[in-house]
Amino acid sequence: MSEEMSGASHTASAEDRFRALEEKIAALEASLSRMAEELRTRRLVVGDETTGASVVAEVQAGQAELRVELDSPRGARSSVVIFAHPAEPDEEASLGVQIWADGELKAGATCWQQLPDHWIFDLDAPEQD
Repeated sequence: MSEEMSGASHTASAEDRFRALEEKIAALEASLSRMAEELRTRRLVVGDETTGASVVAEVQAGQAELRVELDSPRGARSSVVIFAHPAEPDEEASLGVQIWADGELKAGATCWQQLPDHWIFDLDAPEQD
């Protein structure tokens, strides 16, 4: 009789494991299905190792950036950066675009919120050598 009991216990345990596996597979299928509509991550890099070109999208400390980058023969990167920084207690919300060449800022445009319905726009073009 004890063999029958242990066999029944073993079968129930196998059935429980199978059900748990089915639930995990169903959850994984649902997650993959959601990814077909939307992918959420803090950093996404799409790059070409042969040319050094890449697109980097990331959110770090609540600040979002999208960078299109090129490697330079001199080692510094050149890029176009689009950014959005949410408001913080000591800082206004801002949006902008920057152009970097060989690691140096060449031009930028920034718009920041000074009052709830008032945004200020600024162009930045550092002096060139």
